[in-house]
Amino acid sequence: SLVMASQDFLVPQDPTQWRQLRFNILLVTGTVLGVLVLLIVQILWLDSIPGLNRLKLQPPPPTTAVGSSGSNPSTLASSASQHHDLPPVGALGIAYCDLRPSGKARFGDQIIDVLTEGDFVEEGSQVKVIRHEGNRVIVRVVR
Repeated sequence: SLVMASQDFLVPQDPTQWRQLRFNILLVTGTVLGVLVLLIVQILWLDSIPGLNRLKLQPPPPTTAVGSSGSNPSTLASSASQHHDLPPVGALGIAYCDLRPSGKARFGDQIIDVLTEGDFVEEGSQVKVIRHEGNRVIVRVVR
């Protein structure tokens, strides 16, 4: 389509039109190959070109990736879960704001994002943790 757009004929009829068609095909092919070469060069040597190395996403340093407790992946998971102390199942708390169905609840001196089972819970109502779904704390109003 780029070749056809750069000329004013559909099928070449004379030697001049054949030369123009050949030139247009070479121009489009050369441009596509040049872009591919530049893309490959950018992928291979982007981090070694001064100034352009900031465009490449760098992995986090090893101390951040493995956590403070070691290089074992299970240690990372346990340290992440200990960092966010979720109230245990069965814990009682007070709705810090209206839960419709999500909001915040206070468990001791900790305010946690919680989710109800779909019921509207008014601020100040007592809630109970019924289960965890990943980092979500599911609560139910205590009646």
